[in-house]
Amino acid sequence: SGSRTPSLGAIVGCCALLLAGFNVSSANADTDFGAQNANACVNAIGFGGCGNQGPAPQTPSGPTLRVDPCFIAQNAMRPCNTTPPAPAPPIVGVDPHLLGTWYIPAGNGYWVFDIFPNGTYKFRSEAGDGLAPGEGTFAANNGRWGLRATTGYMDGGTYLFRAPDEWIATGRLGTGAWHRNALDMVLRR
Repeated sequence: SGSRTPSLGAIVGCCALLLAGFNVSSANADTDFGAQNANACVNAIGFGGCGNQGPAPQTPSGPTLRVDPCFIAQNAMRPCNTTPPAPAPPIVGVDPHLLGTWYIPAGNGYWVFDIFPNGTYKFRSEAGDGLAPGEGTFAANNGRWGLRATTGYMDGGTYLFRAPDEWIATGRLGTGAWHRNALDMVLRR
């Protein structure tokens, strides 16, 4: 027998089936999501039998819920404790690579972010977007950064410094690549 390539719809349907952990079957097997996509799931991800339970039992009262054995198997090794994970330790200090002035493209110009050795920062927009300047405390170390503005706004996330002049930071607004030199940043657009 030849190999079959599953359709994107079959893969998406299978993922939805696995993520949900169960499927809802209608009384009509022709519209049964699980029955239509079960074999495609097996072929798409190679879980022999996972999600392939055949048509749901017919019931006059409506939908029938079924547990997917893949969901159970995939989650069997997850801890059952209810203790939340410990919070990450506070970020202390400022990575010396990040000290100085940084620029990122924004609108018709750029944003400017100054990081100082004493753990403070200043922000201003030169993009003509009306964004108010800001300042506050800043910390960054071991790939994590955080700030607290004097207005109470807080942000933070992960970062990667790429020598000599690129700082890639992920936070509330998404991921952005900051550069030390505004001219260099304009040329990279």
